[in-house]
Amino acid sequence: MMNDATSISQVADVRIANAARGALPASPVGRRRALTSGSLDLLASGRIEHLPCLPDDELQSARTLEEGDVVLLARGGLRAVAYQGASGIIAAFSPLMVLSVAEPARADPRYLAAILNLPSTLMRSEAVMQGTSIRMLGRKEIDALNIPLPPLSRQRLIAEFAELQAREAALLQSLSHARSHLLAALCAAE
Repeated sequence: MMNDATSISQVADVRIANAARGALPASPVGRRRALTSGSLDLLASGRIEHLPCLPDDELQSARTLEEGDVVLLARGGLRAVAYQGASGIIAAFSPLMVLSVAEPARADPRYLAAILNLPSTLMRSEAVMQGTSIRMLGRKEIDALNIPLPPLSRQRLIAEFAELQAREAALLQSLSHARSHLLAALCAAE
């Protein structure tokens, strides 16, 4: 049975990413990887080795992502990714927000990401977005977003279903791309 909706702020601490201005200096020898709003897909696909490295002296005091954090892009739409890797990556630019689940026994981070990516959540967030050219949600609006909070076992099932659905969509896109290449090769052979 589904519990009543609760606000994000009651299950997670919301923080704005470390504010960096301009482009981050990349370093082939740096050990700290930086996440930007444009590289959220790399985090979602687990290809963090493609994130830029920072020189070791850049953003030393910056807080890094921890396993179970949810990275949220609330600019130009809403997109959430549950981070499932080791700590050490810095979310460097402020359009990103990080949700740290306060009580893991109450909320699964992968579930939070799945709920935040639902079309119904996107529609509700669109109604409160601010700005004229690039609309975005502020921290206050994210804190106030209400989400259903079923029992943890159901949250895990929903998260697994959402992950399977995303993998299915990626496989279908890959299949369509391969089909197009095959058709192009067949047409070129004639």
